[in-house]
Amino acid sequence: MPYITLRDGAQLYYKDHGPSSGPVFLMSHGWPLNSDDWESQMFFLANNGCRVVAHDRRGHGRSEQTWEVNDVDSWADDLHELVEKLDLKDMIIVGHSTGGGELVRYCARRTFSVFFFFFSFFFPSSLTFLYDKPVYLKSYFSLTGI
Repeated sequence: MPYITLRDGAQLYYKDHGPSSGPVFLMSHGWPLNSDDWESQMFFLANNGCRVVAHDRRGHGRSEQTWEVNDVDSWADDLHELVEKLDLKDMIIVGHSTGGGELVRYCARRTFSVFFFFFSFFFPSSLTFLYDKPVYLKSYFSLTGI
C-alpha cells in the first residue's frame, strides 16, 4: 500500500489512480471517512484519463493514528507534503465536509498551483480572499479550536 512518511514520522496513506499525464484531481474526504469514500469518483475520472489522488487524513482510515499534531494546520501541512512528494501541479481540488476545511487551510498556508476548487457540503462562516490567495478562514474549525 502506498504511504509517505511525514515530517514527524507519521505514516500517511494515499491512493493515486489514472495516468500521470492527465488532469490532476486531489480529493479530500469528510470526517470520519477515508479515501474509500471517493472510490467511485476516482474510478470514473481515472477511466476518463485523469490522475486522481486521495489520502486518508492523519487519524483516519489507514493513516497513522497520532495523539499529538492532529489539527487543521497539521492536516494542511500533511497534504502539502503529499502534493510535493507526488509533484502534483495544476490541481482540481475537491473537498467534502471536513475535507473542504482542510483544503481551504492548505490553500491559505501554501503557494501552489490550483486550477479549480470544488467543495461539497462545506459551510464556513466567512471566507476572505485577496486576489489569488485565500488569506483568512474563520470557520467552525477555528471557532471550535479543531
